Amino acid sequence: MRSYSDNLARLVSLRTRELESSRDELETMFDAVSDFMFVVDDSYCITRANRFTASFFHRKRREIVGRKCYSLWGDGIEPCRGCPAHKVFGSGTTSFASRIVKEERVHVWAYPMRSVSQVADTPTLSGVLCYGKIMTAELAMEERIQQAEKMASLGQLSAGLAHELRNPLGIILAANCAVKTRVRSDDNEVHKALDTIERNVDRATGIVANLLDFSRKGTTSVATASIADLVGQVLTLEEDLLRRQRIAVSVDLDCLPPVTANSDGMRQVLFNVIHNAVQAMPDGGRLTISGRAAPSGIRLTIADTGIGIDPGELPRVFDPFFTTKAPGQGTGLGLAICYREIERHRGSISMSSRPGQGSEVTIELPLGNSAASPGSDDWRQTPSE
Repeated sequence: MRSYSDNLARLVSLRTRELESSRDELETMFDAVSDFMFVVDDSYCITRANRFTASFFHRKRREIVGRKCYSLWGDGIEPCRGCPAHKVFGSGTTSFASRIVKEERVHVWAYPMRSVSQVADTPTLSGVLCYGKIMTAELAMEERIQQAEKMASLGQLSAGLAHELRNPLGIILAANCAVKTRVRSDDNEVHKALDTIERNVDRATGIVANLLDFSRKGTTSVATASIADLVGQVLTLEEDLLRRQRIAVSVDLDCLPPVTANSDGMRQVLFNVIHNAVQAMPDGGRLTISGRAAPSGIRLTIADTGIGIDPGELPRVFDPFFTTKAPGQGTGLGLAICYREIERHRGSISMSSRPGQGSEVTIELPLGNSAASPGSDDWRQTPSE
């Protein structure tokens, strides 16, 4: 009998050590996950949380265990709207939700946890395991890919439209000039009408040129370029308008290293962005242009104190033909051309804005030969001038 008891004790001890080892392994795996992992009970109290969850909220683990999950995630007094754990407790099935936490977009999956009680053989819902992943960078990349695909399709359409329109416009302009030579010089009304035709044909020709710029492909020369010099050239072009609108200009580009770029393309980008900023400040303001070195290149910021853009319109600012200007004051291609040109340079461009406070455009460009990466047919290297 004693031998049986000793064997049973050894067996229990062995199984206990195995369970403890398994528990330790699971705990290590739980903590090793570099995403949110935590467990909540049916009262929404956090019963377990991994190291990442605690560090994200700048707390120690013991400070969040026992706390209501919605007080941590939403600073609320009741379950968050669309809470995936709440859905699991209601349906008993896996649930998903997406929410903003501390300016990060987080996707959260909630899974039911079941256990068998001593009084019932049927597994009951004992808690919910929540797994969350920060998706801000992934979603931003997905949006950029979608935008690039859309721009490529619109570029092909724009090229076709531009070529179809250019020939008729040339014929109209030539016919207008021919009629002018046959009209009496003292017939002012006819000459005025013909001048109107010529001005509008010139405007339409400019739009066609913008369409061709937007859809431009093929070989483009790149060389070492100074962004500070290009900004200076654009500000010289805008000097009269800046003075008339009483706009103060602040430029801080002294520490900006040179980049490998197409100077004409970058000059066009800077002109479009700066001119938009100037137009947004008809009653004066401040234009601030600054730049600094970034880990993979340079970051250029162009900010104004103008009228700003409505949040609902901000996601569309780089779409072709979208404009917030009055009819006849813009084609809606300026920022679309900027997006396409920066994309050719293997960079990125983004905008933030607040109505009544102004807008800020951020351009990031790679250094050296990153803009002329192998496998690209868009670029050919030329010696710097």
